[in-house]
Amino acid sequence: MGLLLPVLCIAAFLTAATTAEITNSGCGTTKACFREPTDCTNAATCNFLLSFKENGADSSLVDFEILGTTNGNGWVAVGFSNDKLMGDDSGVTCIKSDSVSEVKTLYNTGHSSAVGDTTGITNPVVSVADNMMSCTFTRAKSVDGNNQFFSLNTTYHLFMGTGPVSGDVPTQHATDPWISTNKIDLSTMDDVLADEPHESDSHETDTGSPVSANVIVVVSLVGLLVARFM
Repeated sequence: MGLLLPVLCIAAFLTAATTAEITNSGCGTTKACFREPTDCTNAATCNFLLSFKENGADSSLVDFEILGTTNGNGWVAVGFSNDKLMGDDSGVTCIKSDSVSEVKTLYNTGHSSAVGDTTGITNPVVSVADNMMSCTFTRAKSVDGNNQFFSLNTTYHLFMGTGPVSGDVPTQHATDPWISTNKIDLSTMDDVLADEPHESDSHETDTGSPVSANVIVVVSLVGLLVARFM
C-alpha cells in the first residue's frame, strides 16, 4: 500500500499533463493566438485555435497548441507562407488514427510535395475527444542548413486546416482552410481572428487577385502525408 499511493499520484499527473485543455486564456497577453470564430474560447466554441509562445526555458524554441475540428480521428495542420500562395511553404501536421499518433514537419513546392520528419519537433502530444483534436508540440525556431524548415524569426501568413483520415491515411480537408490576412510576427503576443475560409491557387495558377492567396497548400500537406503512408 505504501508504494500504491505514489504510483497513483504519478499516473494522475501524467494523465493531466496529456489531456490539458487548450483554451483562449492568455491570448494576446501570455501567448499569441490565431483562432476562429470570433467567440472561440475552447473546444466547445472553436472551429480551430492555434497558439504559440517562446519556450520559457529555451529562447530557440517555440511552444505550439492546436485545437481543431476533426469529427473523430483526423489531422490538423498549421502552415507558414511568405505569399499566401501554394508553393514554397513550410508546415507542421498532427495526425491521429487508431494506430498513428504523431507530429511531423512538412514542405511543399507547387503541386509537388516532400514528406517531412520529426526534425526540430519535440514533446508531441496528440489526442481526440468529442470530435476535436488537441495537439501540442515544441518546434525549433530554425534548423541550420535546412531551408525547408522555415525560420520562425521572421513574419509569415499563417494558415490552418483540418480533415479526416481513412485508416491511417489523411484525406482532403472537409472545409476550406483559414488564413491570416496579414503576416504575423511569431515573437509577438497578438490575438488574431481568422477571416472566412478560402479556396486557393498555386503559384502556377495565380490570377493576380489578392484573394487568390489562400491555403489549399494544406491540401498539399495532406498529400505529403498520403505519400508517407502509401
